[in-house]
Amino acid sequence: MVKSAEELFIIGIAAILPTYQLGIGDISTIIDNNGNEYLVASKVKTILNRLARIYALDLKQVRRKYSHVIRQKNIVPIPFSEHFILIPFKIRKPKAENDGSLGYISLESIYKIEEIKEENNVFIILKSGKRIKCLVSYKTANRHIQNAHIVKNHYRELHSQFCISVQERDIANPWEQPATKRDIALLASQIAELKRFLNINKKIPLS
Repeated sequence: MVKSAEELFIIGIAAILPTYQLGIGDISTIIDNNGNEYLVASKVKTILNRLARIYALDLKQVRRKYSHVIRQKNIVPIPFSEHFILIPFKIRKPKAENDGSLGYISLESIYKIEEIKEENNVFIILKSGKRIKCLVSYKTANRHIQNAHIVKNHYRELHSQFCISVQERDIANPWEQPATKRDIALLASQIAELKRFLNINKKIPLS
């Protein structure tokens, strides 16, 4: 199980997957960048919303913005930061109407795609060695990943322009200054929020 929220925050999230757990119902599995798995007693949508609060994102507006960038209405990659972009993939066939089919895999964690020709599906191979089966074709999986690269490049350009603008206004270059109490308080708040949603499931055993 999760040793601490801080540890997962540092290690990084590689994937968030919808999971059916016997006796519990529809929950989620988080895979970290080391390949460790943790069950979370929340649906994928809930975890995304909590991550959005940590990163101060409006998911609705982010999806709307980047759907225009990739010219695609659905299956829009979500950039939480330049190095944490979650790509939606169809992971399962829902058992109930309100059960989601999508999981999210971090672009930075993907090593390669492996085609399952007899099923017209793929395995996404993570850098940790973990294999995640996705119910999409090889061509579709590639397109999702290429769209994520487009989103990453757009995000990087947008934020680099912002940083340049800020530096031009401040000759003292505040980025080289020590962290302020406000910076530390913001980080503590983010970690606390992550703790809140991870602590929900500490007693749930992995299957």
